Amino acid sequence: MAKSLWRRVLLPSHRPEELELPRVLVITVSTGDESYYRSLRALGQWDIVITGSVPEALRLLTTQAFPIVLCDRDLPGRDWREVLTSIVESSPQICFLLTSRVNDEYLWRELVTHGGYDILAKPLADLVVMQTLQRAWSYWKTKPPPQAPAG
Repeated sequence: MAKSLWRRVLLPSHRPEELELPRVLVITVSTGDESYYRSLRALGQWDIVITGSVPEALRLLTTQAFPIVLCDRDLPGRDWREVLTSIVESSPQICFLLTSRVNDEYLWRELVTHGGYDILAKPLADLVVMQTLQRAWSYWKTKPPPQAPAG
């Protein structure tokens, strides 16, 4: 706030810096979930990109920065573990969130063991989704950057 106040005082004709919204990549084929994420994007707090295709998601991850990936556990023809492994291999710093109708400690432990961050239980609830996204965003921001291999 102080920075922006000083900018307004010292540079009154200068436009304020644009705040970059946290980016979230959503992988889902559920039309209900897709509508939910579109409404969440409309609130203006998250830059949400939605895809129903894992190959498209992997392509997006190679061309754009996404700190958070939300993936539906029940993608047709895909095992969530395979999707998670592919995503973590291509982008190891990502916070991977799994959306699932099943939400128990066994699934959570399995998710974390495979490199995931957390589970969002379905049906999606605004308060829980917002809190979980905020936690993932905060966690991602505090992670140290990947180290370059010594050589």
